[in-house]
Amino acid sequence: MNYPLKYTGFCSPRNTIYLFPVFTAFLLSVISCRQPIPDDSLKQGCIEYEITYLQNTLKTIPTELLPKKMIYKFREENTIQKIDGFLGFFSIFHLVNHRKSINTTYLKIRNHKYRYPGKKGEIAVGFDTLEGMEITFLPDKKEIAGFTASSALISFPGKDRSSFVVYYTDEIPVKNPNASNPFHEIKGVLLEFHLDFHNLEMLLTANKLEFRPLSKKEFTPPEDFKPISRSEMERIIGLLLE
Repeated sequence: MNYPLKYTGFCSPRNTIYLFPVFTAFLLSVISCRQPIPDDSLKQGCIEYEITYLQNTLKTIPTELLPKKMIYKFREENTIQKIDGFLGFFSIFHLVNHRKSINTTYLKIRNHKYRYPGKKGEIAVGFDTLEGMEITFLPDKKEIAGFTASSALISFPGKDRSSFVVYYTDEIPVKNPNASNPFHEIKGVLLEFHLDFHNLEMLLTANKLEFRPLSKKEFTPPEDFKPISRSEMERIIGLLLE
């Protein structure tokens, strides 16, 4: 006696019930893979600046012995910029955390360690305040370290001081990058700018930028630095840079 064959393939009701969750999971995985995945590493990184000395009025230290680069690191609410000099004899770095209102300058000279805990928004120790400065945003752009940089003219109307141009970019995700320097009206990260540091006039130009994950430990305020006043730290730096 011949019996009709019973179809038990993929489309049978029983198998359809079992396959439906599998198909749904597969479909959801495909959809999720098409969504952009945020990359936190693009919000962290390190910029290296080359230092060119436009003027050196130091009495005892030749330009050849002065620092050649500045390192700037950023991660979430944290930034740190550091200059090492004199063959490791001298180091100054500035740590900012907007969320915790940290705005501290650290100074190390051999085994002596000092820190000045500045107020939120206060210009870091070592920066000229550039009093009387006016900023005029310009249409000119150029490429610096692989980024498109916009420009701004820094002038000093009524003062015997030369104007200069700075370059910045909004392609690097740093919150309030200039909150503790004289260029706080500029919202982008500076890629080329002037810095008067006591008796030194410097031009800093970014020559390397790397997006990479950074440890929170790199932005942890060190505890073994003696707190001093701003005037005392400036006095120490002045003695060092005579």
